[in-house]
Amino acid sequence: MIELAPAVGLLVVAAITPGPNNVFVMTAAMQGGIAQAFKTIIAIISGSLVLFVAAYVGLDTIDQRVPYFRAAIGLLGSLYLGWLGISLMRSVTHNSRADGKTVQRSSLGLALFQLLNPKGWVLVSVFLAAGGQIQVLTLVLIFSAVISGCLFTWALAGFALSNLYATSRGRRWIDWTMGLALLLFSTLLALQSLQMGNSTT
Repeated sequence: MIELAPAVGLLVVAAITPGPNNVFVMTAAMQGGIAQAFKTIIAIISGSLVLFVAAYVGLDTIDQRVPYFRAAIGLLGSLYLGWLGISLMRSVTHNSRADGKTVQRSSLGLALFQLLNPKGWVLVSVFLAAGGQIQVLTLVLIFSAVISGCLFTWALAGFALSNLYATSRGRRWIDWTMGLALLLFSTLLALQSLQMGNSTT
């Protein structure tokens, strides 16, 4: 288990630092409370576990056989993030958000996004490689615990901001901030994906 410590540390840092999944969970907690936050977390974890299984059975080697595979995945993921960011910002433009309605995000969409994130593929691959001879069930439990703990931490941050979100002005500010964050993440992911595509030529 000691040899797994560096990979677990990398997983914790990657999962706890600001990123799309954390934005999803934080806004869900502010907009829909415990139920919406829990639904979002389950969707993200489910998608992450599907990614884990896919990497475990060797599907991550497809990118070695199919040029531009990982770049295409990243571009699709960036389009999804961009669409969500714009949707969040447009909800402020067209509505004062004083009605308390939430921006709906498909659980299936959130789960599938995990498969469209090149960063997720790299992290899972590194984690599995570091696992060596450790039983896969143990790796799954560690992986799930780390991801869940980080997501719940961001959900708590969302709950802490719920009072601010209850005001019309607070909603506008938070929705614009979260929307811009998603657009930033989508741009960075697209640039990273294009760089991957160029490196294969």
